[in-house]
Amino acid sequence: MGADQHIDWMSDVMSALDWWREAGVDTLVEDAPRDWLTAPMPAPAAFAQAAVAAAVSSGVEGLEAAAVVSAAGEVESAGLAAVHDLTATAPVHLAAPDGTLVTTA
Repeated sequence: MGADQHIDWMSDVMSALDWWREAGVDTLVEDAPRDWLTAPMPAPAAFAQAAVAAAVSSGVEGLEAAAVVSAAGEVESAGLAAVHDLTATAPVHLAAPDGTLVTTA
């Protein structure tokens, strides 16, 4: 009754995979397995510096505040200096990965 009830899933999947290859994708799956439940990798030590540099290059003239989320017990001194070089009075808040405030510098 009505539409054809015979669906060839294998040819549909193969067609999609062929399109994927032709679109320029190098691999069909990631080379290394990924565990989606693990904690994220910590940010590099120069993250605050890079964020300030990106803000300055976008035309920002000052900061109201800065926030860093890290498992470290303190903000790295170079990142703190970068924020305070742009705005000496800007507070820098450090939060733990769970969101709790650790300290303000």
